[in-house]
Amino acid sequence: MPSGVQIDQRLIERVLDQLPAAVILAEPSGAVIMCNRRVFEILEQGDEVPEDIDAYLAQIVGYHSDGRRIDRAEWPLRRTLATGEAVSDMHAQIVRPDGSRGWIALSSAPIHDDDGTMVAAVVTFLDITSRKRAELDAAASELRTQLTLESMADAFMLLDQEWELQYVNGTAERLLGRSRSDLLGQNLWEEYPEMVGSRLFEELNRARDEQVVTVLVDHFAPLDRWFELRVHPSADGWGLAVYFQDVNERKHPAARVVEHAPQALVLVDDADRVQLWNPAAAGTTGIAAAQAIGRPISDVLPSEIRAERIDFEGGAVYLLSA
Repeated sequence: MPSGVQIDQRLIERVLDQLPAAVILAEPSGAVIMCNRRVFEILEQGDEVPEDIDAYLAQIVGYHSDGRRIDRAEWPLRRTLATGEAVSDMHAQIVRPDGSRGWIALSSAPIHDDDGTMVAAVVTFLDITSRKRAELDAAASELRTQLTLESMADAFMLLDQEWELQYVNGTAERLLGRSRSDLLGQNLWEEYPEMVGSRLFEELNRARDEQVVTVLVDHFAPLDRWFELRVHPSADGWGLAVYFQDVNERKHPAARVVEHAPQALVLVDDADRVQLWNPAAAGTTGIAAAQAIGRPISDVLPSEIRAERIDFEGGAVYLLSA
């Protein structure tokens, strides 16, 4: 043991053996001063205390996280002994003598005497195999989920509680005419302010606040398209998963007539909620379609506007005049 290091080695050994981490203490020359039982349990390189750290490291097969073989000089304890630097949380995959593999997280540091001279170095490492396996399983699961979402015919987007877009699949990009790089991290209502106050706005807020699943068909004013949406709150209340399809071609045939008619016309569903508010209706009332669609017609129609109602199965058409 080098001069300047004054410890009761037997006591220290007993203390070290109680730690969950493996510990190796070595002199600047590389001679091993002591190590605890966890070293042998984790590395499975026998149960004899090694005499020299370089000879011991030569027996260990290890790889960096990127798959590169770890050179003997790259192991944290050897780096600290060579340069005096401290190494923090280096992850390495080890191959044990029986061929099994595991992951360890290593940290090393120099030990100085009162004069600041390095008299020893210590390395500690933990077996993180279970943690790494869980991380890899989670990454694989995330990849499978992403591949599933990307292969879906439905458009899909994931929103957090603050309405920021966290994920947008390829189908959603195509329907919205926007790239995910433009949308991710953005607030939905800031990107589409025309939809604030719409039925879609109300239903998404209800799904988030009441943690309920909601299904609706609504007019998406920014693109002048009809979307069918299924909104699912996350199990942890973190946000919303929104699946949607373009159903423009499946809308009631009256919708196309109403949209392009020169007469001011409004199409409502069987609950009297506005489903289509044509340009002539916007001109007659001074109310934009985005302000009316999804709301009860009685809430948006000005009192001075005359309205004739024509009923049909599933809804009605209002003929408006000033």
